[in-house]
Amino acid sequence: MIVLSAVIVPQIILRSVPSGANSADITAAAAVAVLSLLAAFLGATWVGRLVPRRLSYQIVASHIGPGMGVVAASARYLCYVIVIVLGVGVATTSLVEVFPALPRGPLLYGLVLALALPVLLRRGRESRLYWVTAALGALAIATVLVWGLVVELSDGSTADAAMSARRQAVLSGRNPGVSHPLMTAVMAAVFPACLLVLLSERVHGGARTRRVRPPWLAARFGGATVAIAVTLYLSILFELPGQRLGIPSLSIAHGLLGGGGYKAVAAGYALLGVSAALAAYARLPFLLSELATDGILPRRLGTRDAIKPRLVIVGLTAVLAAGFAGVLVSSLAGATVFVVCAFLQFGLTCVAMTLRSVGILKESLDRAERRSASLTKWAFAAMAGVCGAGLGLTVFIERTWLAVSLVGLAVPALIMLLARRSMGKVARTLAVANLSAGRRLPTRIHGVVLVSVVDDPTLRTLSYARAMRLSSLTALTVDFDPNRTRQLRDDWKEAGLPVDLTVLGTPQGATRGHIVDYVHSLHQMHPGDVVAVFYQRILAAGVWEGYFLRRSMPSVIADLRHEPGVILAEVPYLFHPTEEDE
Repeated sequence: MIVLSAVIVPQIILRSVPSGANSADITAAAAVAVLSLLAAFLGATWVGRLVPRRLSYQIVASHIGPGMGVVAASARYLCYVIVIVLGVGVATTSLVEVFPALPRGPLLYGLVLALALPVLLRRGRESRLYWVTAALGALAIATVLVWGLVVELSDGSTADAAMSARRQAVLSGRNPGVSHPLMTAVMAAVFPACLLVLLSERVHGGARTRRVRPPWLAARFGGATVAIAVTLYLSILFELPGQRLGIPSLSIAHGLLGGGGYKAVAAGYALLGVSAALAAYARLPFLLSELATDGILPRRLGTRDAIKPRLVIVGLTAVLAAGFAGVLVSSLAGATVFVVCAFLQFGLTCVAMTLRSVGILKESLDRAERRSASLTKWAFAAMAGVCGAGLGLTVFIERTWLAVSLVGLAVPALIMLLARRSMGKVARTLAVANLSAGRRLPTRIHGVVLVSVVDDPTLRTLSYARAMRLSSLTALTVDFDPNRTRQLRDDWKEAGLPVDLTVLGTPQGATRGHIVDYVHSLHQMHPGDVVAVFYQRILAAGVWEGYFLRRSMPSVIADLRHEPGVILAEVPYLFHPTEEDE
């Protein structure tokens, strides 16, 4: 994502100014980019030093309110969605410039949806491929910039290269003009600072690693800032036209490296955009898990076995990202929406830190602590004011982009608020109204073990059930296949198991409903007792073995979960292939 910013920031700045020769506007935007990046680095580092184990929406929820915490979490979520759109936009632009016959719209939407597949298939959440492709993208842009500086410093003769670069920029198409070019360029220039705010917090790992180390941020964003500055310098030197759809460094590559080098750089940018989108997709399950752990989303989404619900949300996010890709017609619009969301998140965080300092001043009597709280109060209040001014600036720049940002924020925020409201209703319903109700102890416990074959997992399940010292214990199976049932009876007698085997149904009408009816009737015969159903679950140590194991959790378990007075006991069995099997 950081390398991606080095590619798109010069693009969105040049899309704002009416002419590439307007060096004053470009220089002002570059200065704002450096200053805002420095301020964001200091602010994020300060927050990390004061509250190192808490994320921004947790800070907002603690000091402002749970509702504002939901808004901050929604803004963070939408930032990842916009990164997906921007990454796919760079990949699409690079591919279309090399292959003009490709349809831009279908390619854009198709990539947005297709890049969600690795996460939906539970692959690529932590992959070194992201680092490799990011390195290729960094190598591509570094080659262009270093070669441009070498040519400019060696003899200063860049007329032919500049003409070729301008021609390529013109061929990329014209971007519609903006109402306030300088303010739009300034707003676009704070994109790296907003990205730093987003990446300064980890959404995965333990509480001790939630904050990214400042030296890591300084090294990466420092390199990106140098790349942005050099790209803008070469853009002014080559007099690239403004308000164009193409990527400036790609146009410069066409002038300096010719057609072959231009295609190689474009391929590197395409890989970079795809990698950034994949990395953003990969962070979404972790973000959902963190939000569930903190109570913003249903807590079930934070458990280890809630993989499928999280993946469903990732799939819906891909559809949302495709919708944003259709609405945001340019990277400038996408960057502006990203900046609005980041300003909102960081502004709320600064307000929360200000309120935290105010609370310390009211309660603390320590002189050093009060002095530090007084300093942080005014510092974070000033940063909150800057974020508020940035949000107000978007009203004058382009109200459509602000409206898109608010609508995009409203969708996940409303879903999270409704989830919180539903969780509150459930908690109130489950609250204890009568302390004496539901405390009568059951008289006895009857055990039922589901079996289909006599093997090691079955024997272990029977041993565990017998160790419970139940009032009664029965092994239960359904006669789906006469040959298999006959083999089960023979194996059962040969093993000499001290548990009765009950066979239900006939092959002509055997269904899993027979087990449900048996358990139901057993509970009706003993209404004051509890029925415990034991079943095995085979866990594969490897992915390959899992494809050849039979279904380890019977489908009837889903039906038994709704039976009153029934306890479901799962006996796990970890499958390890022997050397002979391998």
